[in-house]
Amino acid sequence: MKIVAALLLSLVFYFLNPTTAFAQTKASGFTLSPPFKEIVLDKEASQSSFLIEITNNTPTHQTLQISVVDFDSLDESGGVAFLGAQPEIFERKYSLVSYVSLEKDVLEIDSKQSEKIKVTIINKESLSPGGHYAAIVTSTKTQKEERNSVLLNTAFASLIFVKKTGGERYQLDLVGKEIVSRWLGLPSKIALRFQNSGNVHLVPRGAITLVDPRGTIISHGIINPESGLILPESFRRYHVALDRLSLPLLPGFYILHVGYRHEGKEDFTRDSSSFFSPGIAGIALFVIMLLTIF
Repeated sequence: MKIVAALLLSLVFYFLNPTTAFAQTKASGFTLSPPFKEIVLDKEASQSSFLIEITNNTPTHQTLQISVVDFDSLDESGGVAFLGAQPEIFERKYSLVSYVSLEKDVLEIDSKQSEKIKVTIINKESLSPGGHYAAIVTSTKTQKEERNSVLLNTAFASLIFVKKTGGERYQLDLVGKEIVSRWLGLPSKIALRFQNSGNVHLVPRGAITLVDPRGTIISHGIINPESGLILPESFRRYHVALDRLSLPLLPGFYILHVGYRHEGKEDFTRDSSSFFSPGIAGIALFVIMLLTIF
């Protein structure tokens, strides 16, 4: 029985942090650039084009197959899943596959050489305003299928984020917080769960501060310094570690302030939570009282 595992387009691809990605994507002897491409497509433009470059770092000539597939959020961690090129995928609200034209779908490339391929986004009337997404997947072409074997193709991708103007909707909401507390009952790590209910991808921004009863900042953290994206009509969790700036000395209620916005928005939305802590002074006073009593 032949078991052929060709390019698995359901495989997980953890990216969605474009600013921390390598300048180039490398996979088993190949280099692809750019790994991430964001395009703003004017509603009046007929098309938009860009180049992807593939370098063959292997010692032999290679035949590569180029295809276009949709992707979507895998879970709330920032991973995506390639969905394949089934016809029904074209009907997805944010699909881009049917609007992408490749200069070629097979590439012959010699060892230690680079080749460029032109990718064109065609602005058809059916392409609705807002965000649309696809991946340019490059895979090594299987030469031979042997009996009772599993054949695996090396695959790597360049991800395309298109924002068509003329009807974008932006909406980012904080819908949950998971707080990890440390000594004295104060937060040390926070997982923020955001919902993007708009029709285009967003980059959350913001900061978290913990202040003592007098308003002094005790700890501070930055939301999404990696510039991780959240796709439309989806949820994502962003983990924030709080860096301590001063000691929590005073007993009383400490306030955790969360200020967030999406990139491109000026105003911040605010959210606050309170935590009671005895503080270092309160614990010290309690210990002194115990010592006095006993």
